[in-house]
Amino acid sequence: MGECIDGNEDLVKQMAKDGHLIGVHCMTHKDLTKEKLSDAAKELWAAREKIRAVTGTLPEYVRPPYGNWNAKLGGGRGGSLRSRLGTFFLH
Repeated sequence: MGECIDGNEDLVKQMAKDGHLIGVHCMTHKDLTKEKLSDAAKELWAAREKIRAVTGTLPEYVRPPYGNWNAKLGGGRGGSLRSRLGTFFLH
């Protein structure tokens, strides 16, 4: 979770250096299917940017908390969170 990065930046950098897969999970482990779309986007983007700030690269994968994802969040085409994040999803 993004909120766990603070104070662990050196560990996250080392994980990236060692070749570990670092992906977005969320900032605070909320079930995104129960959040407004704008709030879900903030959760994902904040974690994504925090990872980028520490590692220098954008994460390529997202694993939503609890594995929960629905059509509201991007089950379809176009402007979904999935396509706007430009990432692969792990469930």
